Amino acid sequence: MSPLNPSTLRDFRMTFYRWEFQDSDYINLQEEQAIKAYAKGCVEQLLPSLKKLQDHTLRLTPAQETDYLLTLLLAVELADLYSLRPRIVKHILTRIPQLPDSRHKTHLQTHLYIVSDRADLLAAALDASSAWDTQTLTPEDRYIRQYLQEEQEILILQP
Repeated sequence: MSPLNPSTLRDFRMTFYRWEFQDSDYINLQEEQAIKAYAKGCVEQLLPSLKKLQDHTLRLTPAQETDYLLTLLLAVELADLYSLRPRIVKHILTRIPQLPDSRHKTHLQTHLYIVSDRADLLAAALDASSAWDTQTLTPEDRYIRQYLQEEQEILILQP
């Protein structure tokens, strides 16, 4: 997996979303282990680029960087490599204010909210996604929008 190949990154993220939507009653242990092994392999391929980004030896456009960080975060989650999460989250929190607004930034804010429970990230993602044209949503946008709508409903119901 190359951090510069948008279609490969998108394909991995779609694998992540399909895995998230599967009913756990229908997943056997062998399939779960295979999915986690796949995600771990993706992390191993993606992680060296994080050091290069931090050292400024890898130059990515803001869109490429957002895609890369989103995919790395999802791969770590899917592989259950939680020991890597603090380092990645710290880097993303540093970079996210400098990334231009985009749907992928909203995706990144949403997933960062999921792992960090920071209300400011949820608020920013809800605000950004409310302006999306429903006629132009990608499958990934639909997943994010559905998640955000469910979170918003939960917040409304809380006392």
